[in-house]
Amino acid sequence: MHTARALRTAALTFTALVLLAALPLTAQAHRANIFAYTEGDTIRIEASFSGGKPVLRAPVEVYDAASGALLLTTQTDDQGLGAFPVPQAARDARADLRLVLLAGEGHRGEWVVKAGEYLADAQGPGPAADTAPTAAATAPATAAGAAPALVDEAALRRIVAETVSHELAPLRRSLAAMAEPGPTVHDVLSGIGYILGLFGIAAWMHGRKARR
Repeated sequence: MHTARALRTAALTFTALVLLAALPLTAQAHRANIFAYTEGDTIRIEASFSGGKPVLRAPVEVYDAASGALLLTTQTDDQGLGAFPVPQAARDARADLRLVLLAGEGHRGEWVVKAGEYLADAQGPGPAADTAPTAAATAPATAAGAAPALVDEAALRRIVAETVSHELAPLRRSLAAMAEPGPTVHDVLSGIGYILGLFGIAAWMHGRKARR
């Protein structure tokens, strides 16, 4: 009798330990993540759960990170991707953008796009380029078609910024995945409460059988 009771207790304890060990993985598997990067005048977003499954047709709210004002709302597509133009109000205020992904069932993720990321594409040529005459305007043409066409500085800066942003996007995406947060205290306490509830039910059933 005592041996059977000890075996049942050991089995319950082992089950509880297994559930407790699996709790962080279960809680983390449902976390939603959002990643964003600039591409010219557009901000592109990618949304997925921790396991890699894309977050489909989920709302994404874009806020002024400083004031908290809602600037626009967009949505991911059937591949968990999305895009929106940089709000003019954000450009005027040189504001960072806080993106909030609403993945349903209380799951959400956030990402901040710094103003410097999208303003880099809008930087025009420096003062010297605005005031000084270009070589093409001052140098006399020695022969038809002999003067080479000069690359516009603003266009060159935009091309470089877009290229760098595009090339760094996979690296930043990987870093964001590595920095993914673990389960919250609420998740852990909820799991422990669930396990203790199982213990209570098991003890009640055991006591009921013993009385019979």
